[in-house]
Amino acid sequence: HDPILLRAELLLRKIRDTIDESVSLAKAGKDSATYLLVFEPSHPLRFIVDAGGQVRSLHATSAGKAFLGSLSAEQFESWLKTAKLVPMTAKTIRSKDELRKDIEVSKRRGYYLNQAESFDDATTVSSLFRWQGASYIVTIAGPTSRMADKFDQAVKLVTEACKTLGEGG
Repeated sequence: HDPILLRAELLLRKIRDTIDESVSLAKAGKDSATYLLVFEPSHPLRFIVDAGGQVRSLHATSAGKAFLGSLSAEQFESWLKTAKLVPMTAKTIRSKDELRKDIEVSKRRGYYLNQAESFDDATTVSSLFRWQGASYIVTIAGPTSRMADKFDQAVKLVTEACKTLGEGG
């Protein structure tokens, strides 16, 4: 019965209808993020996560990187000390310095990116917003082959959604 779900459901469903890719909302917790809403595209090839499931592979997914970006500098460095950056594809970030740089660049530009870092043909874009003291993550995910022509649109949709949802919180 989280009021953010009521605010987000219509907007995220509209985004899914506009871009026809997977769209999700996750809430950041202390050590991870949990998916709250998931909207699937019409395509048979899709990225499926379940509401209630945890964001996985924090170093290799855009939602995971957004979670890391939601942490204070001290919390992030503490996480990084024990992190195992397990390679999932040839493009997975394996260096803690490289991950640190990726998170900083992402914070500055306003979105987090996964281009074949968790699956070979996956592109995901995530952005963060805060509402009533909590951090939330909106993600658009699809096969790289489809997302290539939609990338700029996905970035705009995800960052505008976060701006809208973060207002008044």
